[in-house]
Amino acid sequence: MNWVSNIKLRTNDTYYTPLEVALECIAMTPLEGVILDPWRGQGVFYNNYDPLLVKCWAEISEGRDFMDWETPVDWICSNPPYSQLKSHLPKVLSLCKKGFGLLIGVINLTTARLKLITDSGFYINHLHYINIDGFGLGTSVYIICSKIISTYVTFNNTKYEMDGQAGIDRKKNKRQYQLNYREKNK
Repeated sequence: MNWVSNIKLRTNDTYYTPLEVALECIAMTPLEGVILDPWRGQGVFYNNYDPLLVKCWAEISEGRDFMDWETPVDWICSNPPYSQLKSHLPKVLSLCKKGFGLLIGVINLTTARLKLITDSGFYINHLHYINIDGFGLGTSVYIICSKIISTYVTFNNTKYEMDGQAGIDRKKNKRQYQLNYREKNK
């Protein structure tokens, strides 16, 4: 039995962000211009944006579905529904002119999503790990991405071949692989 099967599944993955966490995320994000909170919920992000910013919101439970939003914005800063990240992340990338900050489960920070982000012209500027008790599937990460090139996080998308042991199935012939490796590296 794997660890995922031990999790109590919910039909609704609504987890409201604690105020302290939202304030921390907002403070570290260089928000300017027009800001969108696509998943307003109780407003913990939206209500705490700088009042000098132009604030917009969507909330499906109030009849404003983010997936119907068409107006570009400068920044998105919020906590998306983790179960909808696959469909919502491309929408975020298509709407943001400057950047975004998203609070997501660390297990959702996959290679495919990182590639989608970089292929869309955004760069990771900051990763901030947060442990919120009872929040989703464990540790969360607040990821800030913008159009500003970052040299702190880099990617090498080259696909490398293994070490020349192509004829050996490592799962079936683990011992033989180990012997060949030792012999080769004496």
